[in-house]
Amino acid sequence: MAVALRSLLLDVFREAIVEGIIEKNIVEPTKTPAPEVKRERLSVEQFNAIRLSARAIGGWIENALILALLTGQRREDISRMKFSDVKDDRLFITQGKTGHKLALPLSLQLREVGLSLREAIESCRKGNPSDHLIYSSVRRGGRKAGPVAPDAITGAFGAARESCGLTFGANPPSFHEIRSLASRLYELENGEELAQRLLGHKSIAMTKKYLDSRGQEYVMV
Repeated sequence: MAVALRSLLLDVFREAIVEGIIEKNIVEPTKTPAPEVKRERLSVEQFNAIRLSARAIGGWIENALILALLTGQRREDISRMKFSDVKDDRLFITQGKTGHKLALPLSLQLREVGLSLREAIESCRKGNPSDHLIYSSVRRGGRKAGPVAPDAITGAFGAARESCGLTFGANPPSFHEIRSLASRLYELENGEELAQRLLGHKSIAMTKKYLDSRGQEYVMV
C-alpha cells in the first residue's frame, strides 16, 4: 500500500509541476518503501522431503508437485492440464492469470527430479480415467472423485509439508514456491533466458524476483 501511495503522489505532483502550480516534486526525495518478504523459499531438500511425504496422501499430489517443478506453472494451471493438451510431442498451456501461451517439449527435464515431462505425464495416467492430468479417486471431506481443484492442491501440499518431518518458520513455503524453485533450477541447469520463457514473464526483472533465493541457498566458495 505504501509503495502504491508513493507512486500515486509522484504522479499527482508531476502534474502539478506541468500545470505550473509548484516547481519541485516534494515526493521524489522520499524513500521507496521496501515490502517485507515473509514467505520462505523452498529448497530442493525440502521439496524432496515433501514429495516423499505426499505419497502417503495420494499419488495425485505427488504428480502435482512434479508437474509444478518441471513446468514452473501456477497451481491453477496445473489443475487445468489435460492429456488432450499434449500434441506434437509438446504440452500446450495457456496461463490462466496472464493468458500467456506456452508449448513445452515433453523432453523437458531437471536433473534434480530425474524425470522428464513425458514421464511425469505418463505417471498421471495410472488409475486415471479422466482427461485431467491431476485426478483423485479418493472421496474425502465430501469431495467427489474427479479432477482436483487448486484449493485442494494447496491443502494437500500443506498436509504433506506438515508431516514431512522438517521444521519451518512462521511463514512456511506454499505450493506456489515450487514455481520459484523451478526457475532457480532451470537457471542453474539451462540459463536465465529459459527460466524467463518457462515462467511466461515479459520482463527479466520479474523473473529475477523468482530467482532470488532469499538467503535459502548456500554460497559456494
